[in-house]
Amino acid sequence: MAVPAAAVARCRALLDGMATLLTEEHGLLLGALLRPLYEVWLTGFYSLLGGLDAIEVLLDARDIRLRPLRRAFQLPDDPSLPSGKHLSVRKLAERVHELAATQRDLAPFFDALRLYDALYALDSYDSVHGGLGVIGRHLLASTDAENPDYSIVLKPAVGGMGCQRLTFAGLLTIDLARPVWRLGGIGDDALERLDADLRAANHNTFYGPTA
Repeated sequence: MAVPAAAVARCRALLDGMATLLTEEHGLLLGALLRPLYEVWLTGFYSLLGGLDAIEVLLDARDIRLRPLRRAFQLPDDPSLPSGKHLSVRKLAERVHELAATQRDLAPFFDALRLYDALYALDSYDSVHGGLGVIGRHLLASTDAENPDYSIVLKPAVGGMGCQRLTFAGLLTIDLARPVWRLGGIGDDALERLDADLRAANHNTFYGPTA
């Protein structure tokens, strides 16, 4: 249970960071944190549903990534490190999807593969990688069609997308926390405390003003 519980803690830390960005009018950056939060959500559910076999796969995936780092720093190769391809996020989503079909009682509410297509791929282009999808958000076109011009915007307005991303990040966090805490004997009252904590810590940006 240590890995799934640590994944919940990581989701919570990323969620707090997203709330801070939104209150500081940096809502455009929320997708850059929502994408890794989804990855943590996947890893948490994979370790929860897959047990020790999944932990072994995750450990190998971690060690495989050390090989290029050792080469980059001109360190001798470590023969104890596993060889092979790293575990892609898509492959991880497929494994969670398959395991969820056989363990309904612990399965996530959200479909891992659908989230990969709808959330992960979109935020890769729109919020994370340095292509025109991200850079273009800082360009504001003039309304003059005959003499088009562009101005640079430091903090583009994101409208409701910022709150929507923050809300969904909270839903993913609670989705993982519920089975982890239930197996740990914590109970749903802990989720109520998390809910209250989110309301206070996020300055009403998660739910809006409370009565």
